[in-house]
Amino acid sequence: MKKITAILLILMTLISSVPALSLKTEAAFAGEDKVTVVLDPGHGGGNIGTAARGVGEKVYSLKLANIIYNKLMANGNFNVYMTRTGDYDLPFYKRCEIASSYNADIVISIHFDGNPVKTMNGVTTFTSVLDEYAAVPLAQSIAQNISAAVGLKNNGVKRRADDQGHYWNAEKQWDLQDSSLGTLSDYYSIPTWAANFGMKSIIVEHGFFSNENDVNIIFADGALEKMAEAEANAIISYYTNHTHNYSSAPVRDFPSSCVYTGKESIHCLTCGHRKNVANLAPAPDNHYWVTTSSTPAACGVDGKTVRECRITEKLVKKGWTGEHHKETVTVPAPMDHTMEMTEDVKPTHTVDGYQTFKCKTCTFSFKDIIKAEGHTYEFSGYIEPTCEKSGGNTYKCTGCDSGYTEKEEALGHDYEIVKRTEPTCTEKGRYDKVCRRCEKEATDYLDPLGHKLPEGAVTLPTCTNDGIKKGKCLTCSEDIDEILEKLGHSMEVTEETAATCTSAGKKSSLCKTCGYEEVTDTEPLNHSFEETVIKKATCEEDGKVSLCCTVCSYTEEKTVKATGHKKSEKATVIKKSTAFFKGEVSYSCENGCEKTFTETTAPTLSKTVRIAILSGAALISLAALAFVVIVIIKKRKIADSSEKSAPEILVSPPLEKEEVKNK
Repeated sequence: MKKITAILLILMTLISSVPALSLKTEAAFAGEDKVTVVLDPGHGGGNIGTAARGVGEKVYSLKLANIIYNKLMANGNFNVYMTRTGDYDLPFYKRCEIASSYNADIVISIHFDGNPVKTMNGVTTFTSVLDEYAAVPLAQSIAQNISAAVGLKNNGVKRRADDQGHYWNAEKQWDLQDSSLGTLSDYYSIPTWAANFGMKSIIVEHGFFSNENDVNIIFADGALEKMAEAEANAIISYYTNHTHNYSSAPVRDFPSSCVYTGKESIHCLTCGHRKNVANLAPAPDNHYWVTTSSTPAACGVDGKTVRECRITEKLVKKGWTGEHHKETVTVPAPMDHTMEMTEDVKPTHTVDGYQTFKCKTCTFSFKDIIKAEGHTYEFSGYIEPTCEKSGGNTYKCTGCDSGYTEKEEALGHDYEIVKRTEPTCTEKGRYDKVCRRCEKEATDYLDPLGHKLPEGAVTLPTCTNDGIKKGKCLTCSEDIDEILEKLGHSMEVTEETAATCTSAGKKSSLCKTCGYEEVTDTEPLNHSFEETVIKKATCEEDGKVSLCCTVCSYTEEKTVKATGHKKSEKATVIKKSTAFFKGEVSYSCENGCEKTFTETTAPTLSKTVRIAILSGAALISLAALAFVVIVIIKKRKIADSSEKSAPEILVSPPLEKEEVKNK
C-alpha cells in the first residue's frame, strides 16, 4: 500500500510540473471578445542587435515572431498583428503607436540576449514595474514553457526600474525626472511606451547569443518551432482558460494629450482583455508643461516664463518628426518705471552720443544712442590717371578731414616696339619696346624655336621605355643626340575590394596611356577594439576585460594582470632604530586594498662604525683583564715572600670537649 501511495504522489508531482502548454483550455471567442496580441520582432535594418554564428538577432526575432503569429492565428481566439514584417528598424514609440492602433491587449517584444559575461545564459522575461501594466503570470508561464520545451535555463520574470531618475505621472500617463511624482518608471523602452498607451507588455529574451550552450540549443533543428509552440500555448492558456467577465463601467486606458487621442474601454477582470474601445475627446491643449526658465517681472518690464511640453520633448528625442511644443508666457509688469537721466553725452561730427536712464524704484536702466551728425562731402578736385596710377574726382567733408575719390582706373602702358631680335633653335628672341605716353622701357622674350629634325629622327618615349632624338637639325645643322625620359604609367583604379579586419583587400589599376594592368593587395585593417571591464584587476588578482571590435563586432576576452601593491611613501614607525639595533616600520598600499607591509630598518650607525666601536671595546676589555691578572700575580708573589721571613709561632694542643664546655 505504501508503494502504491508513493507512486501516486510521484505521478501527481510530474503532472503538476508539466508546462501549461499541455493543460491549455481554449474558450471560443468571437468578435470583440477575441484577444488582440501584437508581436514586436526586436531590432531590424541597420540595428542587428546581438549576433551569433554570423547571424544577427534581428533575423531570428522576426523568424520566431512569424511562427508564433501563425500558431496564435490558427487557434481562432486571437487577433494577431506584427510591428514589423521585414528587415527595417522602428523607434520604440512607433512600435507602441502601431500596437495602440490595433487596441492591443498585450505587446510581446521578441528578442535574444547577449552579454560580455559569457557564462550568463537562459530565457528571461521582463515586464513593467507599474502593476497596472505588468503581466507577471503570463511572463512566468512563457519562461517556464520555453525552458521546458528546449532545455534553456529559466531565469524567471524581472522588473527593472529606471536608473536615471524618471518617475511615473499617473494622471498624464508619462514619465518625468521629478522625484515628487513618487513611483519610478520603467528602465526598458517597450514597457515604458506601452504604458504610455495603456497597454500591458512583456519582453522575452529567448536565450543568450553570447553563451555557447544557449547558441547550440537555439540553432538546433526545430528549436524555433518548439519555442514558438511553447510561447503560443502559454498565451493561449492564459487568455482562454476562462470566460471574459467585464467591468461594469469603462476605464480610461490613457488620456488625450497634445499629440495623441486617448481611449477608454471595459476590461476583463481576469485577463485584462479590452472590449468596446472608444476614443476620448481630443485635447490638443493638454500639454505636459514643465517650466525651463523664468524671468520675474519688474516695474515697467514684463517678466516671462518659458515652458516646454515633456510629451513632445520625449517624442522628438526618440525620432518623432513633429513639433516640440514650447511657449513663452508673459508676466505683466506690476508698475511703470520712474526714469531719470543719469548721463547725457552729446554726439560729435563722427562719434555717436548717448543718454543713460535709470529707474528710481528698481535697478532697471537703459541707454539711448544718439547718432553722429555724419559727413557732408563736396567736390575738391580732379586727379589725372597715368599709365600705372588711378585717378578721378576727389571729394572732402566740409566738417572734417575725411574724403574719398571716385576712382578711374590707370590707363595702362601703350608700348611701341623699337627693336626685334628673332629666336634661334636654342636662344630666346626678344622685343624691346617703349611706352608712347610715359616712355617707360620694357622687353618681351620669345621662346627658342627648338631643333627641327628630319622625319624618323625622333622615337617618342613610352610608359616604360626612353625615347630618343638623333639627327642633324634642318635649321641650324647641329648634330642632335638626346634621350627622352620614359613617361611612366598613368594608373587609374578600375576595381577595388575593401580590406576587412581579418582579410586583405585587393585593388586593380589600369594605365590610361598603354593599358598596363596592375593588381595590388592591401593589408587587413586589424580589429579596432572597444574595451568593457568584466572584472577589475586588483593588487593580487588578475582582472578580465571584453574586447569588442567596433568595425565587425568580433568579441574576445583578455586577462588583465594584477596591478601589484604600491607601497605608500609615508611609513608608520613600530620600533625605532638605535645606534646598534634594527627598527621596524609599516607601510599601507596606496591602491586602496588596505593591506599593510612590515619592514626592518637599519641601525643609525653604519656597519663599519659599529664594528670599529665593538672592536675598540673588546680591546679595552682585554687590556683591563690583563691588568687585573698582572696585579693578582704580583700580590701573590709578595704574600709568598712574607711567609718565608716570619718568626715561628707555637700552637697549643686542642682542648678536649669537656674542657671547652666548663669554660
